[in-house]
Parts: sequence; C-alpha cells; structure tokens
Amino acid sequence: MILVREEGYWFGHGVELHYAMGGGNTPSRCVKDTYEAMRAVVALMLEKGECPPHPSNQKREEQVNIRLTVLEKLQLETQAAQGGFNSISDYMRCKALEKTA
Repeated sequence: MILVREEGYWFGHGVELHYAMGGGNTPSRCVKDTYEAMRAVVALMLEKGECPPHPSNQKREEQVNIRLTVLEKLQLETQAAQGGFNSISDYMRCKALEKTA
C-alpha cells in the first residue's frame, strides 16, 4: 500500500491494485479505507472469475537505528500520535519519504 499526504488529507492505493483507492484524515484511517477498497476490488474480480494479482514481494528488510534524546523521543511520539500514526517508526518513515518524493 502506498500512502500520500496532500493538503492535510491522506490518500492510499494498493501496490498491485493501484486502482483500489482510499483516503482519510489520518494515516490509520486511510489504511483502513484503502484495505476496504482493495477487498472490494478483489471480491469483484473473483465474482467475475478473474484472478487477483499476486502480492508484491516488496519487504522491509533493512533497518536504520538512530539515537535520540529523551526530549526528541517525546516530541516524535507526540507528533506521531497527533498525526494519527501507530508508531514513531511509521511517522519517521513517512516524513522522511515525503521529503524524497
């Protein structure tokens, strides 16, 4: 699943089912909405006798470790929670990848 934030709103689509789209005010709501759209697309494909695409083999296998001060960690936890992220890792990954896009 790929999530993008535009003008304060989150949009998502499946990697294999790029036409299955969802959205939400928070990343977690967007993920839920996008999963619902993906399930609906797969159900429709199965009803039509079509074969859904195989899952992507993109796995997160690399790890990056950083050291933070107690205050930095608290700030990141606060920002992650306010942004609707489930973890600091998700928040940092998203924010860092936004800067590279």
